[in-house]
Amino acid sequence: MAPHAGTDLESFFLGTTNKWRRNTTVITRRGDISKIEADAIVVPHDAAFGCRDGLSRVIRVLDPEAIAEAQQKVLALKGVSMARPIYTASPSEQIVARGMYHVVGPVASQHEAQYWLTKTFQSCILAAAADGNRSLVFPAIGTGGAGFSDQQCATAFFSAIAQCDATEIAKVSSITILLTRLPSLEAFRDASRMLVTHVE
Repeated sequence: MAPHAGTDLESFFLGTTNKWRRNTTVITRRGDISKIEADAIVVPHDAAFGCRDGLSRVIRVLDPEAIAEAQQKVLALKGVSMARPIYTASPSEQIVARGMYHVVGPVASQHEAQYWLTKTFQSCILAAAADGNRSLVFPAIGTGGAGFSDQQCATAFFSAIAQCDATEIAKVSSITILLTRLPSLEAFRDASRMLVTHVE
């Protein structure tokens, strides 16, 4: 495990870079998800898919076409199941990533919330593998209005990686989670040791 050489001191000292199963680089750092170069970013939504707060609201402003496409796909499916990603391209110049996975995540108060948060991370990784997207970037899913703590989110993130099928996760060369607050960086640094203890 080594510090991630980010553009700010917090990322340098508290960010992490881990090699998982020799094929996938797992990175935690600070950053703006709209500005990061990647095949796909993950945009969490509430069950209503209304883009009223959090990252989905930001993306609706920056890339309304992608949000409109995602909402049309939700209508076509007659709703969207939790932890089932919906992919859209990102035509907006305001978003650097080439595409997005829109996903409805759990709330901390629901039954088996930690399981479903882990499942949300895992389903996005497996979708990226299936679609040929080699680099995937997450926000800290659930730590806003959904009520999860940084520690719960970090545990779910690294558990999802550790539980992914080895053949599938090898298809994704880079998995990054971008954080905005110092306590989040600390929680993810501590939880990243899960990958070290899982090495086969």
